[in-house]
Amino acid sequence: MQLAAQEAKIGHTRFAQELRSLIDDAKRKASIIPLVPRTKPISMVPVRGELSGLFEITYPKSRLVDMALDEGTKHRIEQVLLEQRQQARLKEHGLLPQ
Repeated sequence: MQLAAQEAKIGHTRFAQELRSLIDDAKRKASIIPLVPRTKPISMVPVRGELSGLFEITYPKSRLVDMALDEGTKHRIEQVLLEQRQQARLKEHGLLPQ
């Protein structure tokens, strides 16, 4: 915000307004989606015995940041992931993840 104020002071009002807008958007997005520590994939123990042919363990090759999604779809996926990561917290309040 200091940079935006400095730019406005020297007469660059359009640039200052754009900076303020970008900062406000970033703050709004940060308040909507709280930071969640990234988790590493859980190592799975190979299934043995009768059930060995029923399971195949795979990990996704694509990440969300690699996908070209519209904002609505991206937000919805992030919301589902957030709820899955915070299942215990939701259950404390009598809620279930989607």
